[in-house]
Amino acid sequence: MESGTSRADSSEENQVILSSDVLFELNESDLTPEAEEILKGVAEEIDTSSATTVHIDGYTDNTGDDSINIPLSEARAESVRQALEELVTRDGIQFETAGHGSNDPVGNNDTEEGRRKNRRVTVTFAK
Repeated sequence: MESGTSRADSSEENQVILSSDVLFELNESDLTPEAEEILKGVAEEIDTSSATTVHIDGYTDNTGDDSINIPLSEARAESVRQALEELVTRDGIQFETAGHGSNDPVGNNDTEEGRRKNRRVTVTFAK
């Protein structure tokens, strides 16, 4: 597994959790050079899956407010969608994106490590 990624798979679907700290510079939504390698691996998984819909969800930590965090999380999800659309070779896949700002934290926003976990983009698709 690439550095900066983790998983939360279930019996029906794959969920790849991508660290925003690896994909993006602080407060940016343009993908870093490292992001392309990580997303190539995700695209290969999508190509070999049965998925017809891929859900891409962006999240931020709780620094700043929703007027910044929600558009940033949406823009980051959209950047990942654009990259995956180019990298996925199988036809018939729809991509749906959403930005959630600082909602649904997975880490404690009172610590730097927790905020780092909360800055993420998840890619979810059927096995």
